[in-house]
Amino acid sequence: MRKPTVSHLMARAMLCTWAGWNIPWRMGPGASGALFVRLMQAQIAEKLDDPDRLARYVAMRDAVRDAVKLTNEEGPVAAGPAFEACAARLPAFEDDPELHDLAHSWLDQAWAYHDARRKDHAAAEARLRNTMDIDTRLEQVHGYDLMHAGRINTVHLWLRVQAAVGARDTALRAIDAILAYVNGFGDDLPLGDGWSREAAARIPADVAAAMTCRITSEAGAILGGLDQDESARALSRLPALERLSPDVHQEILDWVRLERAWAEGRTDDFLAGAIPYLVAGRRETWLWYATLLDLCRTARALRPGPGSVFCENIAEFAGNDPVLPGRMRADFRKLTETPSAPWVATVPARRFHLVCMGLPRSGVVSLAALFGNCRTAGEYAEAETIKVLTRHRRGDLDDDALRTYMARRDRESTLEMDAASFLYLASDTLLAFGDDTRFVLPVRAPAAWFESFMRELLRWHGQLRARDKAPPAWVQEYAEALFGRFEWEEITTPEARRAFLPDVARRCLTHWTRTTGKMLDDLPPERTLVLRTQDLGPMRARLAAFAGLSEDALTSQSHENASPPGPSPVAELPEGWLAETAAELCGATHARALERCASPA
Repeated sequence: MRKPTVSHLMARAMLCTWAGWNIPWRMGPGASGALFVRLMQAQIAEKLDDPDRLARYVAMRDAVRDAVKLTNEEGPVAAGPAFEACAARLPAFEDDPELHDLAHSWLDQAWAYHDARRKDHAAAEARLRNTMDIDTRLEQVHGYDLMHAGRINTVHLWLRVQAAVGARDTALRAIDAILAYVNGFGDDLPLGDGWSREAAARIPADVAAAMTCRITSEAGAILGGLDQDESARALSRLPALERLSPDVHQEILDWVRLERAWAEGRTDDFLAGAIPYLVAGRRETWLWYATLLDLCRTARALRPGPGSVFCENIAEFAGNDPVLPGRMRADFRKLTETPSAPWVATVPARRFHLVCMGLPRSGVVSLAALFGNCRTAGEYAEAETIKVLTRHRRGDLDDDALRTYMARRDRESTLEMDAASFLYLASDTLLAFGDDTRFVLPVRAPAAWFESFMRELLRWHGQLRARDKAPPAWVQEYAEALFGRFEWEEITTPEARRAFLPDVARRCLTHWTRTTGKMLDDLPPERTLVLRTQDLGPMRARLAAFAGLSEDALTSQSHENASPPGPSPVAELPEGWLAETAAELCGATHARALERCASPA
């Protein structure tokens, strides 16, 4: 099966982004934190069996919730008095140590969030350390065994503060420690005490799985804002990610592979994996957004024009996404800025590099099919490349600009067999690629080539007309650049062909001679295989050897673009005229080509 090109993968990934974004977020109550809150509140309600004690606690809890809600809706400044009012309630709990610790735990953790929103990170860390002491008493003295998981949540909030103040390595080490701890292969955490594998094993499985999702989301939020080198270093500090169970955390493991491919610049691997990941939509983590950020940086680097437009659209859409995590919004806004460290793709190693230098209808599609088991493409980036070549041929684009474009096209595609019917127009540029690049020049007899070329043009024009469409402007400009003048009205009806086809044929055959002769003159014989179009099948072994492959590495599909049966488009020409004209205009060059053609033996 032919491996898709980078352009194809990029286009699919972009489409999959919008499809995935339209799927409602499927984050469950575990990953959102609601599961633990519900279980913890149920345990508190069960232990506070006195209705008055429970009512006092619930009143404090709800007041704190209202203060947090005010922080989110109107900002931390507006919510300050609400937190002060909650603190004023604490003395009323001093007669009941258990109730006092519960109220303090609830308030301090929420107030730490408020302090972090105010960017008073020192105050936030102090409150979280105090919360850890209180929650340890709730677990070990007051018997709230579920608070062991609650204390891990405090470590989670603490590592957020570390990330916010720039202590990224500290935050990453905490993430790794939590992942290892709740999944059964760690025995300590960087904040608090009383941690052990035995205690971790008593955490309910659904709570542990949910906490893994929440903590990994923090990793995604951190890595989403990093460049390649920083991302690679960050991943090296998270070995616990590699040990997660695929039965429970496949979403996370898939992201780890994607992030590693992105950090290493492995374009094909990243895009191929991003397509199913993005189209599946947002699941239990924030990692979908982290992958989207990576895709945007990739698109902008590989395709600066359309990639930048895609990034602008994504940034605008993200700004209106009500469920986008707040700490990732800034990273999406930065997509419209010039990156300080652009994404750099690594080029997959080629086993060989063959470039087809034949004209249209000379066997280009069949060459792509023969090398279908390799990295190959038929007419890669056709419209874009032809537009560039046309501008260069007209003098609107200088040689340096053409070289820059062709180098990007080559780097982006990393094709082993680049089978396209327009590359002969860039022969001077392609010859400079280096001694490892080899060329295949399939040659079709000029009269047969002209007839086949006319069949292809008329078939394509008929398909467009059946859909009530006209040929795009770039096709017209391309034809004029090749033949000097080209009018569809001269070939689309038998009457027109009787009047105009001789002139059309002379222009096309002159082009055949000029371009085939140039290829024979310019292509280095030691790096070029010239062959007749009808010999593509019999030449399978020679083609494989030329590429340094065994014959069975190629397919047996050597006639993939045969013209369908039907009346000949050159039937209106006088009998024998085409053969005579082809001999007159192309005979000497055709003879030269046949002398160079390799034999199937």
